[in-house]
Amino acid sequence: MKKIILIVIVFSLALISCEKEKTSGNGTKEVLLKSAEGDTLTIHFNEKIYLQDGKSWIKFDDVEESRCATNVECFWEGNAKVKLIYFDGLSEGIFYINTHGSEQMPSEVVLDNLYFNLVSVEPYPDGNEIIKENYFVQLYIQYLDKLDGINSEINGVVMDYTGLDGCGWIIILENGDKLEPIEVLPNVQFYDGQEVIIWYKEIDGVSSACMVGETVKIYKVESETCPSYTTISLYGSLDDYANDALEMDTAYIEDNTLYISIRHSGGCTDHVYKLLMYPITCATPPLPKPIFWLSHDAKGDLCETYLENIVCFDLSTLKNYYDIETEIEIRTMDNDKTIQLNF
Repeated sequence: MKKIILIVIVFSLALISCEKEKTSGNGTKEVLLKSAEGDTLTIHFNEKIYLQDGKSWIKFDDVEESRCATNVECFWEGNAKVKLIYFDGLSEGIFYINTHGSEQMPSEVVLDNLYFNLVSVEPYPDGNEIIKENYFVQLYIQYLDKLDGINSEINGVVMDYTGLDGCGWIIILENGDKLEPIEVLPNVQFYDGQEVIIWYKEIDGVSSACMVGETVKIYKVESETCPSYTTISLYGSLDDYANDALEMDTAYIEDNTLYISIRHSGGCTDHVYKLLMYPITCATPPLPKPIFWLSHDAKGDLCETYLENIVCFDLSTLKNYYDIETEIEIRTMDNDKTIQLNF
């Protein structure tokens, strides 16, 4: 009996070892990501590859080719922009990834807990027309917390060191260590005093402008606090702030914090939201009700996933002006939607 059990176990392990990559009846592949080193997948044009759970998948949907052809002199190397569709088992989203690898044309994307890095796009242009069906990409995929050298879910506080020579944002960790972000993959906008959870790597060989801590690359940021609203300059205008498309659904206030449910397209970078209000200049009660505008900066994000999110803002400083309950009004920048609440 023991021998039979042993044979079953060995046979089961053999099956598991073969599950690294398999092809289904409809021609799609299923890939189990290695937990330690990840996988570099080769995905052909219009091909769909299922990932480890058999439900999530990624598809190479399109490519825009502008790379400098071989044997041609160009003033820059150009870029191949790849359109990918990722389904996480619940919802489908579109994101873009590039060979160029700059801030505006990133070659790396983090979606939830998955890290994507575009290794190559083939074939490379040689001056002749390339049929899209002949393209294939090599895409490295790994669980974010399994990336080599990654420090995951580290708590810290953002501090503004702009006043010091060459300095900018610094993150002070719970143990007192200071980090100087050289590159922030999610393209977030920090604010002074922000409590964050970060995923980061230390960068060797890069000199620090501030000389106060380790230089790092940040892969993911989660905020634990809500920023305050922004008071527009007395001589300022709403036109000075971003007005990218945004739908505002519902809102509520809890413990002096405003929560707003929003929807918009995106998915490749972290967007920036600001709650704007003109300064309160009249000191004679009763003061007029506060009117806020919700600004949305998509940071040039061209991805087409339809995102639903809740943004929050600290309204505590309003208590300096209103000692009794007052009505507040929240508007979109185009005044397409208005929500009224009691504060």
